Formats: sequence, C-alpha cells, structure tokens
Amino acid sequence: MINMMSSLLFLASVIKYFAIAIGVGAVTLSTVNFFIFLSDGTLDKDERHLIATAHLLIRLAILVVLLTLLPEILCYHQTVGIAYLDAVILGELFVLFLLSLNALLLTAGIIPAVMAPVMQVSGWYALGMLNILQLSGATEFSFLLFMLAFVTWFIFVAAVVNGILAYLRAKQQKMLH
Repeated sequence: MINMMSSLLFLASVIKYFAIAIGVGAVTLSTVNFFIFLSDGTLDKDERHLIATAHLLIRLAILVVLLTLLPEILCYHQTVGIAYLDAVILGELFVLFLLSLNALLLTAGIIPAVMAPVMQVSGWYALGMLNILQLSGATEFSFLLFMLAFVTWFIFVAAVVNGILAYLRAKQQKMLH
C-alpha cells in the first residue's frame, strides 16, 4: 500500500510540474501577446481568439494542478493530519484560489482586463517558484512568509504591467499627434 501511495504521489507531482510549466508558458504567451496586440490600441477578433485560446489552456492547467494536489493533501491527512499542511501546499492552494477567482471574474467581465495579467503572472510564477523550492528541498518557511513574499511579488508585477501599459498609451498618444 505504501509503495502504491508513493507511486501515486510521484506521478501526481510529475503531472503537477508539467501543468505548472504549461500554465507559466501560457500566461507568459498570453501576457506578451496582450501587450503586443494593445500596441496598436485595439484588440481585433483574431487577437482576442489567440488570447482566449491561451486562457483556455491556463484554466485547464489550474484544474490539473488542483487535481494533482489532492493526493498530497490526502497523504498529509492520513499521516500527520490536514491541520499540518506545509507552507508550500497552503501557498499552492491560495494561489490556485486567486487564479480561479481571476478566471471567473475575467469571464464574467467584472475584473478589468488590465488587472488580469497582474493576477495571472504573479500567480503562475509564484506557483512555479513554490515548486522549484519544493524540488530543491527549501521548504522551511511559514505561510506568513510566503504571503509577504507573494504580496511583494504582486506589487512588483503590478508596477511592471502598469509601466508597460503607460508606455503603450504614451506611444499611442505620440502617434496620434
């Protein structure tokens, strides 16, 4: 039974790492394309279709990551108890919640389109970093420390995204005059 559980955890981890890589790649492509497409001031039908395709891939990656976390959570539940989830798993669950909320709000048209890249980039890159830390064995940090790092990262990403958008707006204004 233990070998089967170990094998299941290993397989789930490998699939999770691939799903996170796909999510990071899709969000990078989506965000870069968003900026390129906005450089002329509009998003045409084909550009929206490309971004929508990337967002579908991002949503699929969210689902796969969540499903692959379940065996890890079950393992904690059976060994030390769910109350003792480590900061990596708690961080992953928190980020997945934010990414899912962002996807729902974006689909519903509630969140501004310029805020979506901030949420996506900060979330997916945080998931990638959490898994790098997990693979390297550097998991001796608290959830509070993760949250402080995430908020700092989120503010940095927001500043970069807003800076790029301001540059694009200034460039468009310059072209009009």
